[in-house]
Amino acid sequence: MSWSLWFCFLLTLFSSDISVLWAHPNLQEWEKSVGQVTCRSGRKGSRGTGFLVDNKGHIATNHHVIALCLPFSIGKSLNVSFSSSESSSATIVKYDARKDLAILKISPPSRPILRLFGTFQMAKGERLWSIGFPGAANLAIGHRSLNPTVTTGTVSRLSRDRRNRRVIQTDTPINPGNSGGPLLDGCGRVVGISTFGARRAEGIKFAVSTVELLPMLHSLQIHSTVVNSPCRPKPNLQGGSQAILWFLTLGCLVLLILLIFRKREMIVERLTRVQYKPRRTFEVPKQQHLEQHKDEWILLGLTGEYTGSSIPLRRETLTFGRDASVCHLVFPAHDTDISKRHAELKVDESHLVWVRDCWSSQGTYLNGRKMTSGQWTPWPKGQELWLGKQHTSFRLDSKARS
Repeated sequence: MSWSLWFCFLLTLFSSDISVLWAHPNLQEWEKSVGQVTCRSGRKGSRGTGFLVDNKGHIATNHHVIALCLPFSIGKSLNVSFSSSESSSATIVKYDARKDLAILKISPPSRPILRLFGTFQMAKGERLWSIGFPGAANLAIGHRSLNPTVTTGTVSRLSRDRRNRRVIQTDTPINPGNSGGPLLDGCGRVVGISTFGARRAEGIKFAVSTVELLPMLHSLQIHSTVVNSPCRPKPNLQGGSQAILWFLTLGCLVLLILLIFRKREMIVERLTRVQYKPRRTFEVPKQQHLEQHKDEWILLGLTGEYTGSSIPLRRETLTFGRDASVCHLVFPAHDTDISKRHAELKVDESHLVWVRDCWSSQGTYLNGRKMTSGQWTPWPKGQELWLGKQHTSFRLDSKARS
């Protein structure tokens, strides 16, 4: 069963890594914080994406998404829609054309707020998700949908662009309509605002880091939830993955219990072999029934594997157990009531019989009383010895020497 011990050890050691591999983003919850931003100025219009940054209705997006509505005046409209039945007019609170960022304000909706990642430190290859409303998707299906599109990719590199903005290069698809939407890590924190892509190039997109957005929020005293710790995704297991994890955990627990109860006797036996060295002589008790015996001792099998057997005892140690390499009276491997090295019997120089329990799992009983493990005890004639349970028993008898 050594393989099972290694399995449990490795499962415990790498449990956090297994959880990360099976971690599944809570996309349905993240989508609730993302809305479509629509700006109209006369016959012209633009659409993009925005996301909630606090519980008072403040929304972050790109400046170029709402640029047509600047300056805001009669004939211009700005709306944020979360669904076909939930649309709110918005006002422009603040914008920064150089950073291509803007803050809008709507009536506070009953929707979750996305957390913001407060540092510009990410690992290349880290997985990312983009949520938005790309116009090409609606053109392809032939009608407008307010069900956001989710795309995924990785961090390609961190750098600064020609405007000296800190930007995240990613291969996550970012198309017209995604602008202003959140770029999230595996923990659901917004790490960047989807902004633009390289022309005539595939898989080269950019998002302005949230560290460029935070000063704008602070200047407006907008209290967002900012997290600076590295991302360690929590497992959001569903269906078969959850069943597999529960099965592995339960299986490991069962194996550990089996190891504890089935291997304990082997450990104790090995310890006793080192700790105990049998003495060549024994102190003879002064009880009358233990006076020197001149007859020949006989071990009679009453029940169990040696029922009906008559075993003569000489001046030697006799070991009972299931391990054929160290035992003289060997019992079947399936008889788990008897330990691999269960008990020992010895006839001393005074021809008296002594017996001791070898730290067996089920115990050794002399005349119905459980013996103390490791302690040699005299075995009077006529008394019974049980190994584990009464279904394996012996009685000490004698016959006259011929």
